[in-house]
Amino acid sequence: MNPPQTVPPPEAQELYDWLARQLSVAANLDVRSVRPELPLTRYGLDSSDAIELALTIELAVGVDLPPTLFWEYPTLGLLADYLWREHGVRAPAGNRLP
Repeated sequence: MNPPQTVPPPEAQELYDWLARQLSVAANLDVRSVRPELPLTRYGLDSSDAIELALTIELAVGVDLPPTLFWEYPTLGLLADYLWREHGVRAPAGNRLP
């Protein structure tokens, strides 16, 4: 497995931006406060919020995700990297940030 790139390709950045927006909605916070290196637990999601967020991501990107998703990929940066590298996921069309 290759280590994460320092500068992600534009498609990977779009995916991260989309994930950040989904997290900001789930956690009711400003998307600008989301950081790729911060543990997802820092955003105050309870277990039902985390399940809902995982289902939102799964349905939007069309990939079956493990129930341990946020345990295995505890930061948004790691999650975006996993989805991009392992599944070739891109930000869903029409849901990209301006």
